[in-house]
Amino acid sequence: DKLNSVVNFSQRLQEEGHYADDKIKLKGDNDDKLNSVVNFSQRLQEEGHYADDKIKLKGDNVDERRKYNRQKAQEQLDRLKDSLQLQQFLQDCDEVNDWTSEKMMAAQDETYRDAKNIHSKWMRHQAFESEIKSNKDRLEKLQQDGHE
Repeated sequence: DKLNSVVNFSQRLQEEGHYADDKIKLKGDNDDKLNSVVNFSQRLQEEGHYADDKIKLKGDNVDERRKYNRQKAQEQLDRLKDSLQLQQFLQDCDEVNDWTSEKMMAAQDETYRDAKNIHSKWMRHQAFESEIKSNKDRLEKLQQDGHE
């Protein structure tokens, strides 16, 4: 089922640590390299390097691109999380829909007209009522999630 595979993939990404605590995890080496470039450009500027204008432009450019990339990655993460939430909701809807379809078939069973085995039918009816009551919270939660 396509829906299950999307949900499983998104959950696997989260479990593997590709994102955690609503923050993007960058590769340490790359972030360290970018920090060292920015720091080195600042140091050269402070020391009065003859090309400090160009160095400042390049250092600022590297820093701005890193910030831009982090922002875009965070936006992508937010969309991925929203998508995961939607896929989980749709999966829950499918499960509830299957359950209600199954119960609808049982409710429309016309064997009740036959007077034989009244006691077993009464017991089945009570079990059916109990099952509906026990799933009431699940249905209400799904409805609430849908409104959010």
